[in-house]
Amino acid sequence: MLRTTKTPENTGKSGMINGLKVSDYMIILNPGELVGNKITNVRKEIAATFGVQMPVRTRPKLTLATFSTFDAFEPKLKLALENIAKVITPFKVYLKDYNFYANSTLFVNVENKYAFLEVLGLLKQCKKLLAPVPASDVQFANNPKVLISSTLAPLDFMQIWEKWQNRRFTASFVANEFLLVKRFANGQFNVIGHYKFQNMPINISKDLLFA
Repeated sequence: MLRTTKTPENTGKSGMINGLKVSDYMIILNPGELVGNKITNVRKEIAATFGVQMPVRTRPKLTLATFSTFDAFEPKLKLALENIAKVITPFKVYLKDYNFYANSTLFVNVENKYAFLEVLGLLKQCKKLLAPVPASDVQFANNPKVLISSTLAPLDFMQIWEKWQNRRFTASFVANEFLLVKRFANGQFNVIGHYKFQNMPINISKDLLFA
């Protein structure tokens, strides 16, 4: 089972609002065992070379959306995701080389970002279902990436990037489903839904998204 630990990426608004339980969720792609192991080996190499903590026990993922919503909305959310997945065509994701932002986050680039237009466009149609919590919003992956680490100290990052910016990374995987994961009381995210892409010739209407 895919699990992740607490990181700044995963901070949310879980708790209680007006007596209703709110939890943090993500919609993700799993790059599979081969690509996941390749990313994990990069994390281990950086940890061993630079003496820094890396999320080596966290399975790599490609996040499509991060949000907080009422637990009571889960059945509707799962149904919407099931309907969305029915019309998505499986696609190949190409990963190439490294990049960074905020002097703390190192990641692997997604080379063919255009391939995500369909799935992100459909997820954005159900934005109100994903983020009904006051003062919250959905973070969509308009610049999809696979994280190496998002919690590097600035000085550590500078040392790592000086050596790593000229390193090369290539990998690919077929995206044929997305996963819904939820943060539980122990702080970990666990998978609560698999949604296979079926490429069915049907029109997604608001009735299907919000049934």
